[in-house]
Amino acid sequence: MRILIVDDHFGMRQTLVRVFHEAVEMQVVGEAADGCEAVERARELKPDVVVMDVEMPRLDGIGATRQILAEQPDVRIIGLSTHHSHVYVRAMFAAGACAYVLKDEMLPDLIEAVEAAADGQTYLSPSLTSCLPPETVFAWPREARCNEAEAVRAERPAGL
Repeated sequence: MRILIVDDHFGMRQTLVRVFHEAVEMQVVGEAADGCEAVERARELKPDVVVMDVEMPRLDGIGATRQILAEQPDVRIIGLSTHHSHVYVRAMFAAGACAYVLKDEMLPDLIEAVEAAADGQTYLSPSLTSCLPPETVFAWPREARCNEAEAVRAERPAGL
């Protein structure tokens, strides 16, 4: 499985590279430091899965997710964030992501999320189910999630 890592923090990208280096059948094919670069790298590298930070400069993970999926609808995108808020979770799923993993729970959850994504499944960090039950997110067809993205963006706090 070919993975593109997108995060604006170099240290986090290096941690993610190490995590996937130890995983069987997972290969990091590239990295990007912001959403604009993510769109370009995804176009160039054709990854199977993109691990996407939600909050980044120039273009956030929500916008980058939408752009990547518009060009490559079969790419599976996993949102990665420090934000526990249902607003961020819903925004990533509305943009078309298939998983949302919290950075503070990343190590136990990330490999499982990537495997689920590769199998066409959705994944939500277990501690998030109290703020947004999985059946709420997973019931949205991918097309509906993508079409709803603009409405969700309007609900986000300023600066998201």
